[in-house]
Parts: sequence; structure tokens; C-alpha cells
Amino acid sequence: MDFSQITEVGTDVVVLGSGAAGLRAAIEARRQGREVLVLSTSRAGRANNTAISGGIVAIALGSDGEPDSPHIHAGDTMQSGRLVNSGSLVEVMTEGMVSEFDSLTAMGVKFQLSGTNLFVRRLPGHTYARTLTFDPRGGRGLSIPMTSHAESLGVKFLEGAFALRLFAIRGESVGVLVITADGELMAIHAPAIILATGGMGQVFARNNNVAEATGDGIAMAYALGARLRDMEFVQFYPTGPSDHVESRAFISYEMLVANIGAPIRNANGEDVLEKYGIKDPRVLTRDCLSRTLMIELREGRGIDGALHVDLSGVSDIDRARWMLRKAPDTTINHIPICPTTHYTMGGILTNRNAESDIPGLFAVGETAGGIHGANRLASNSLADVCVFGKLAGLRAAERARTVGRTHIDRATINSELEKLFDRSSSEESGSVVEMRSELQQLMWRDVGVLRSDESLRAADDALTTLQVALPPISTDDRAKLISAVKLRNMVLVSQLICLSAQYRKESRGAHYRLDFPEEAAGWTAAVTVSNRHGSPCIMRENL
Repeated sequence: MDFSQITEVGTDVVVLGSGAAGLRAAIEARRQGREVLVLSTSRAGRANNTAISGGIVAIALGSDGEPDSPHIHAGDTMQSGRLVNSGSLVEVMTEGMVSEFDSLTAMGVKFQLSGTNLFVRRLPGHTYARTLTFDPRGGRGLSIPMTSHAESLGVKFLEGAFALRLFAIRGESVGVLVITADGELMAIHAPAIILATGGMGQVFARNNNVAEATGDGIAMAYALGARLRDMEFVQFYPTGPSDHVESRAFISYEMLVANIGAPIRNANGEDVLEKYGIKDPRVLTRDCLSRTLMIELREGRGIDGALHVDLSGVSDIDRARWMLRKAPDTTINHIPICPTTHYTMGGILTNRNAESDIPGLFAVGETAGGIHGANRLASNSLADVCVFGKLAGLRAAERARTVGRTHIDRATINSELEKLFDRSSSEESGSVVEMRSELQQLMWRDVGVLRSDESLRAADDALTTLQVALPPISTDDRAKLISAVKLRNMVLVSQLICLSAQYRKESRGAHYRLDFPEEAAGWTAAVTVSNRHGSPCIMRENL
């Protein structure tokens, strides 16, 4: 490759990702007078987990005389996370979201009403009703107005750009290497880099994430030396569509099961929630239900690999049907479901200002870890991205103002390019498509909802084999280059998930081990992992 053909661009703040986390960060940094460039792999505000989400957010505003407060919201969040969340980050989120309500409204974001009042729901795990819905419903009710507002402020967007590698000089983040929609390599110099690239749900065969959720930001930060935490905690959503239906429709268990009361039945016709004593909405959290359903399936009580949501005895059937308007067939009474990968709770370790331990590098949303602990409380994800997106933007703007524009020397650029393209071709290299599918299948099978030492060791061995056989990266074709880089990132984050899951010898929240089925008091701790000279260094850090 001819490295001289790289375009160099300078700016104050670069944001990787155009979901709500990246948009909120970009808006705040721009408000502080900084020049901001948002890199988006596709059309801004659309192809991300925010856009395809249910569009709900938890805000402890208090309603109908209930004595709700950010403190109570924080307590619910800690309890759901099984006390391994960062209490400091949780407090920042629950308190900060109250003021974000007015900020979002000022950006043109609307909330659903019930008459003249806000429409507020209580979801499982929440002490009070505090979940609001964006209007129009769905995550685009948040991301589209935010995109328009960012554009009105003068935030610049580079769509179709994929980040390949981060640059650092003397331990400080200074820029990013990207490939543009036209196949042009570009080195972007900036004193502040905000990673909002989303999670890593695509490493599992069953997932309801966008295609871009391959852990790219987490992998790049790890390669740069940033510490990660909670990589073992991946949230599984209990009522994903069965493999036997073509639609990937999102079926809300919070509404159909916990709210309306539709039972989930196994092949014997048993009400699974009643069987396991988990009907109470206070305990019917996503981790608990996903684990219960997978145990039923593992023990052979599934119906063609699924369990069924039974609508035959539901009195409020019209409301139930409305909720299933996007399901494959809303005329049937039994909807086949199976847990699916939903949300990344682990990621880059950050502080109260969304700063990683590498100066100049920030992380928000599913790219960051520590806020949600072992199990994210429903409707907290968009609260997280709004609050910490704002804080990341503020601190990034301050750093850009203090440090000034950075410059990456050509030697550093060439060195990083050599690292990226250093793999020579070998007869063992396989097809990217085939290897990606193999990776996803083994991760779902061995590192999914139910784990054990045996399954994790099997996954680790398989991942090592895959890592050795990774194909070389070539610049001859943009699409193939991106696919190969994504595959490398997926293998890396999969190895770190597996390593962390092996290290945590207990069950807690979404991390369930068949060989250690109980939560251990001595494990109220974070598991961190960092890159030490090319090898992972894993540690237990008491909270």
C-alpha cells in the first residue's frame, strides 16, 4: 500500500458514532464553541441501536403524588445491577437525567402524552412509574431530532466513514484513522476523541442489534491501552423471536408478560413464571427471565426450540394485539419466543466525566462499562447516553480548548498502518463470512445465557484457533477491508468476554454459570482487563 495517499484533517473534537450518545456529546461540545466532526458508518442518527430501540427513557420526575427521586432511581439501578455498578456513575445518571428532560425538549424531542399529562409507565425493577416514551414511538423519536439540532448548531458529519485505528502519542489520544465512503484513507487529528460506537451484540448468533454492533470502539480502545470492565456482563432479552419465524420483531415482555399478564408456557403447558415463582414484577427482570427460559429449553421443555407467550386467556386482547403489530402473525394466540442478545453492559472504564484512563479518549453508551453492573434496568440505556453524552461533550470541549489542535507525525501514522496491515497471507486463512458465522455460533452456544467452565474453555480454544486463522487485511476493496477489521475486533472482544466470564466464578445478574449457580458475597467487585504488551491483564477490583 502507498501510505503517502492518506488525507490528513484536523479538528477539535471527533465523535465516533451517531446514536444518541454520540449526538448528545457532539451537541454539547459544539455549544462550547468547539469544532466537532461526527463520523457515522451510515446515515447519521439512523443505523444504530438508539434508532431501533423502543424509545423509552427513565426519568425520576415524580408523578401522581409518588415520592420518586433520583436517589430512589439510583437504588433501583444498583439493585438491578446486583451492586457491582459504579455507585458514583449511577448517581450522576439518575440526577442528571432530571435536567436532561428540559434539554431534550429544547432540542425538539417530544414525549408521549396521556391527555395533557406525560404518559408514564412503571417497568419491572422500578419502584415507581418513571418510564417515558418518545413521540413518535421508537428510538428515532430521539435520534432524528437530535441529528437535526446538531446540524443546526454547525456540527459536521462524515457519513459512510469507518474507524480503523486510534492514534496516541506519549500515552495521549491524538487522532483516528478512518476509511471514507469513497475508499479514501484519512488521518484525523484531534485532542479529544469520543467513542460512541455502540456495543458488541453481533458477536452472538442470536441478537437484536444493528449490524454495526461489533465492538469496534471497545477493541480500538483496548489496543491503545485503555482498561475495560465488566466484559462478562452481556444482557440477554427474554422474549426475542424464535428462529422459526422470519420476522425479527421486538416483543416487549415488560408489557405483554409483566404488565398484561400473558403467561409463558413450555411444552407441558406449564406457566413458566408461576413454576419458578417469578410472577412479581419486582423480580421479573431481564436476567432472571432469560435464565429461566434457557433452563427450560436446555432441559428439553421447549416447543421446536422455543417457548410460547400465550394470549388465549388475556382479557385485554386488543391491547396485546396492538403491541404485536410488527410480529410475524398477530392472529395466533401463541407467540414463539427465545432469549436473544440485547445490550452490552461491559466496556471501557470511565469516570464521572466519561473519560477513559487515556487522556483525550472518552467513551459513552454501550462503549463504556460500569454504569449498569450485572444487569441493566429497563429504560436506563437512553438515560445513560443522554447524561454521559453531555458530560463527555463538555469535558472534550474543555480539553480541546486547553490542549489545542494536535498533530500526528508521519512516522506515527505509518507505524500504526504497519500494525494494521501486518498480517501476511497464509494457507490457514479462512473466509471472513464463514469465520464470522462460526464465531457467532460458538459464542451463543458456549458463552451465551448459560455458561460453565467447560463451555468457556471450549470457547476459548475455538477463539484461539479462529484468531490464528484470521485472513489478511487488504486495501484493494473497501468492503472487504472493513469486514476483515470487524472480524478481528469481534474475535478480540469475544476473547475478552470469555476471559472475564471464566475469571468471575459466581453467578450474578446476566452472568450465569451452571458450575457456580449462586451469587457470592466476596464477588461484589469489578473485573477489569487491560492490554499489557499484547496480552490481556485481568484483575479483580473491589468496589
